[in-house]
Amino acid sequence: MTWRGTTRFGDGYVEFSGSAGDNSFHIHPAYQVVFATQNLTVELEGGAVICGPHVFIRPNIAHRLLATDAATLFLIEPHSPIGRYLEHELPPEDAGSYENSKAAIRRTMRRRSSPVLDKRLRAVMTALSGPDALQLSIAELAAGEKISPARLRELANEQIGMTLGTWRLWTALGRACQLIAGGASASAAAYDAGFSDQAHLIRTMRRTLGITPAKTREAMREP
Repeated sequence: MTWRGTTRFGDGYVEFSGSAGDNSFHIHPAYQVVFATQNLTVELEGGAVICGPHVFIRPNIAHRLLATDAATLFLIEPHSPIGRYLEHELPPEDAGSYENSKAAIRRTMRRRSSPVLDKRLRAVMTALSGPDALQLSIAELAAGEKISPARLRELANEQIGMTLGTWRLWTALGRACQLIAGGASASAAAYDAGFSDQAHLIRTMRRTLGITPAKTREAMREP
């Protein structure tokens, strides 16, 4: 089964609706919540299998979703409003079935309340969201904001739930995916998103999303 559907990029999340195709084991810093009309199957690295019509995977858990029709998949950054909602609503397990509804998630998305971040952290994140982000020194950005790298790391873990290096790469990957969805070639997307080359983008995409740029193009078609 191939990836076929539409993708919407929101504030702190990506929403895909359609048929989910083949993907390899991968790991990303986002929550993943998947809804379907039939049972879904998610394999975890190590052999565990999760089944159910609604499935969640916490950040940084190696997994792959078996191909399925008519699914809605959310990738949600931990520090976003919906990420903070999920932190309180999900069971403590790494992954499992999830009985809450899409309606609850959509209501939380509509609140659109931005997380309160330390102004120094926010300034560094702004710098790291540009096309040259992968070439910037986080230590130098910290010095520019008059904060130690160690304290900046603490703030990032506390307030966005991941390291700044991970957030920077995740943000660059999201930019590349949007460019590919808009029709850019993998090489052009890699350059414009700040990756060193197309191979760097492909490696990152396979490791983080479990799919190639070609499959990303199938999956991430703007409505």
